[in-house]
Amino acid sequence: MMPRYYIDFLGGAARVDKLVALTPSNYGTTLDGITTLASLLGVSSLINGGLSAVCPACVEQEQGSSFLASLNATPTVAGVGYTVIESVEDEVVTPYTNAFLPAAANVTNITVNRQCPLDASDHLEIAADPVALADMLNALDPASPVKVPCLVVLPVTGPVGPVPPF
Repeated sequence: MMPRYYIDFLGGAARVDKLVALTPSNYGTTLDGITTLASLLGVSSLINGGLSAVCPACVEQEQGSSFLASLNATPTVAGVGYTVIESVEDEVVTPYTNAFLPAAANVTNITVNRQCPLDASDHLEIAADPVALADMLNALDPASPVKVPCLVVLPVTGPVGPVPPF
């Protein structure tokens, strides 16, 4: 969310050509339904009041927060290319589809598990996931594409076996 805030509100659109995001909480998280349950029980205000004192950013990442409503009023800016790379196994951004930006000519949403069914990377592991890293390199330099590998990638621990060089 920080790069998007920079692009949208701090003049970053004039300086940013491409934004590649790994498992971003673009549309927030339900924390596997915990925030939804708190809302149904009527304790969201109580919990968020205490939580915002120690972690304001945590409350801002909740699905439906006023911060996200403001940020997502205009989810993308013309002239910037957006690539979002996400895993269906993401246990932090829930539902995982909240990572994705709305379809547009300057948006590419990638689900690593759809490219490679052997890939079970999660929120924590995706930054070292060879499939996601190949996607990132291809988004940053489409003129010099690298082959996206398909190999077993486990949550938290990462790839099993040798990792192809890029």
